[in-house]
Formats: sequence, C-alpha cells, structure tokens
Amino acid sequence: MFIRKLPPLPVLRELFTADAEAGKLYWKICPSPRKAAGEEAGRPSIQGRRYVTIDNNMYAVSRILWMLYTGRDPGANYIDHINGDPSDNRLCNLRSVTPGENGINKKPYGATGHRGVYYARRLRSGEPRYVVTICRVIDRDVNGKYIRKTYNYGYFADLQDAIEAAEKAHAEWGMLEFLPSDRKPAAKAKKVKSEAKRIDSVEEVAL
Repeated sequence: MFIRKLPPLPVLRELFTADAEAGKLYWKICPSPRKAAGEEAGRPSIQGRRYVTIDNNMYAVSRILWMLYTGRDPGANYIDHINGDPSDNRLCNLRSVTPGENGINKKPYGATGHRGVYYARRLRSGEPRYVVTICRVIDRDVNGKYIRKTYNYGYFADLQDAIEAAEKAHAEWGMLEFLPSDRKPAAKAKKVKSEAKRIDSVEEVAL
C-alpha cells in the first residue's frame, strides 16, 4: 500500500479544523467554489473510509486528523481504527500502528472466517481442501515501500487441521512487526507443502 507524505502541519492547521469527539474534519478556508468554510471535508469510499483532496493529491482523512490531534506525522505507519469501523475517526478510536499490527485488527476475510486459512481446489472425492498461508513484511525498497512475501504452510482436507496449522505458524513467526531477517520460514514452508502434496497424492490415488 502506497502512503503519500502528508502536507506540513502548519498547512493542515491553516486548511482544517478537527473535532476530536465527533471525529470530523472541517474546511477552515474555502478551497474551491464548490466548497464552503465550515463544511465537512472529504468524501467516503465504498468501504466507509473518508478521503480528501489537497492540491490534486488524495489523503485519508484519518491520517490528517491524527496529525492534527497529536501534532505527529504517522509517516510509514498506518492509522488503525480500533473498533474496525473505518468511518469512525474519533481520537479515541485511532492509533498509529505498523502494517503487521494493522493486519491483526482486520476483520477475518475469506469464506473460512479464519486468518491464514483459505479454500483451495477440491479433492477428487468432492471434499473441500484448505490452504494455510501467512504474509510478512520482510524489508523496504529504496522508495520506502514495504516488501511483502507470502509463505505457504500446506494443504489440508480437514478445516480444524488447517486452523491449528495457521495458529502454529502465527505463534512461531509472530503476528506483529517485520519478519526477522535471520529467520527463514520459506524452507520449512516448502517442506510442509511437499509433505501435504504427497499426502494428497496418496489420497487421490486411493480414491
């Protein structure tokens, strides 16, 4: 995810006023004929996250509010909504977090409803099969963007087995921060995947 650098704090204070209790951002001066001073700034996205345009650049209202609330630029950090509602920009609901911490607070996605566990292709028997993967930030490129890598921890015919494998993977490698450079789960993940393939092959031949 690309994070655009925010304008300087004095510029934001000149353009906006912030209501910490309501979580609202208001124009202090009239930016265009279509806007009026005192009007709420920004437009909501489909997901409910509000964005505002400054000098033809789009910014998340939550990041601007955080900077106005605290006086600190979140920089490369994300602004997380503690209650999971991206439209709730009250100060008490915002916190500056790393990409890993932000991911933990996301609602489970995917049909399985379990983090790291996804549906894969079905077995020949018609039973569903599950794959366990985890994603980690391993470095940054020269532009400061995060470099992510996904590790595969195998395929499973039983959902509970897949959930336990995902929990084990998260417990071993952690769910926060960057993946330490001296730890290399890729080799282990490849081994687990190979074992899972062999198991699947035996099952499918038996069928």
